Amino acid sequence: MHDAEGRGRKVTKLKLMESRFLPKEYSSPAVINIYADRVVNVSWQNSIPICFMIINKEIADSYRKWFGLLWKNSKK
Repeated sequence: MHDAEGRGRKVTKLKLMESRFLPKEYSSPAVINIYADRVVNVSWQNSIPICFMIINKEIADSYRKWFGLLWKNSKK
């Protein structure tokens, strides 16, 4: 999911990838990756990533629900 300014950029046009867009006011340098029982939070500060990982199935599932809500309410 990208903010509205990302619309039309190369990364949003990759084959086999669907992108959705949130309003610009929700833009953030933070990225959240969710897989299996893990959640990886990455924040980019001056091109230097600060990361932490949570290994917990319940927390990963709750992040998936939160992502589902954002995905459902974002624009194609």
